[in-house]
Amino acid sequence: MYSVTLTIPEFILALGEVEVLELSRPDDELAPTINEDRVNFAIANAIALIDARYTVATDCGKAFIIKAGKSLIIFIARYLLDIVKRRPFVEDDYKKAMETLEFACKDCAKSCPLSPAEISSILGEPIKKGLVRTQSGATYPRRRISRIYLDFI
Repeated sequence: MYSVTLTIPEFILALGEVEVLELSRPDDELAPTINEDRVNFAIANAIALIDARYTVATDCGKAFIIKAGKSLIIFIARYLLDIVKRRPFVEDDYKKAMETLEFACKDCAKSCPLSPAEISSILGEPIKKGLVRTQSGATYPRRRISRIYLDFI
C-alpha cells in the first residue's frame, strides 16, 4: 500500500493560499475560506490513483513512486481541482505525473535510476546480495535464471 500522504497545509504551502482558494471554490472566487472538503477529496483521489499504480509496480518502481510522492499528489490533485479554468500548465504537470507513474510501472525495472541501496532504504528492506526477484515476486540465485526478465534487489 502506498504510504505517502499530503495534508491541506502542505498543499497550501506548495501552491499558495490564493491558488488553493481559487481551486477549491471554482463557483465563488470571492469566498473567504478554502473548501477543505473539496481539497481533501482531490487529495484522496490522487492518492487512490497513485496507490493503484503502486500496487503493480516493481520494487524499483515503488521506490521511485515514493521518492516522487508528494509532488505526484500535488500535480494530480491540482489537475482534479482545476475543472473550470483547465489551464495548460496544470494539464502539462498532470501529464508529467502520469508519465512518471507509467515509467515506474513499466520501464523502471529496465533502467532503474535508483541504486539497490537507495531502493532498500526507501522501501525499508535489506539488500539481498546474489538474489534476483522475478516480476512474480519469487527470489532465486542470480546464476539460475539469467535469461528471465528481472528486477534486481
